[in-house]
Amino acid sequence: MKDFIRPGAYALIIQDGRILLTHINSGPFEGLWHLPGGGIEFSETPLQALQRELLEEAGLKVLDPILLTTVSNHSEQPSRYHYIGLVYRVSKFVLTEQTPQDDARWFDLESLDFSKTTPFVRQLREQKQI
Repeated sequence: MKDFIRPGAYALIIQDGRILLTHINSGPFEGLWHLPGGGIEFSETPLQALQRELLEEAGLKVLDPILLTTVSNHSEQPSRYHYIGLVYRVSKFVLTEQTPQDDARWFDLESLDFSKTTPFVRQLREQKQI
């Protein structure tokens, strides 16, 4: 069995007590809510990946990403994987005319069920970033 290691760039966008999350449709976190963002492609910088992913997933153009922290998650089950995420705080963005590819929604932080979020989101909560 081959090990799977994937670096990614993700946005933490919180406004007016709400957080923007996207729905995961496949992989080990299928069905959970995650930070918008994703894998860094060959030859991309993390910022380029963040900008591409936010445009694809949520139809947003980010204006002020600031590197906040790094999160990591790995497991042996159902297969060996290791995800490494560079998390950027984003305060300013513009909604574009591009149709989002993913289901992106705003959630009220006070009522968010963190058991339905990915390990990255839960780690940020434990670090008191959320």
